[in-house]
Amino acid sequence: MMTTITPARAALAGALLAAGGGLLAPNNLLAFYLTALAAAVLLFAAFLSYLDAAERLDGRTGLSLAGNGLAGLLVMADAAIRFPAVLDPSPPGGASRLALFALIVVLAGQSARLLQPGHRSGTLRDRLAPVRELLSR
Repeated sequence: MMTTITPARAALAGALLAAGGGLLAPNNLLAFYLTALAAAVLLFAAFLSYLDAAERLDGRTGLSLAGNGLAGLLVMADAAIRFPAVLDPSPPGGASRLALFALIVVLAGQSARLLQPGHRSGTLRDRLAPVRELLSR
């Protein structure tokens, strides 16, 4: 059985990792690591959204790209706030709020995307076909 990685699934996983890791981690170092990992996942989701938008730009793909990109930026800002305090015993103020806001942005963007007509899912291989074509030249 092959699983399909979609921008929506990747963004939701990254946002949940950022929000959960920032709130539930026992120390700041682990919270920073999980937040940085979540930022990478959200940037991957934004890249997948970009591939969709580059192939066929409409309101749905543009909304997905904007939401995933904004969530990635919010989580990167969360990681930047957490970095100076990785060895402090108490977490920095405001960092977890950014991750929660990123989760809200992802959920709002994906729910609005699903409500619009033309919802289509494809495999990762299909989404990367334009990139493979460009790289083969």
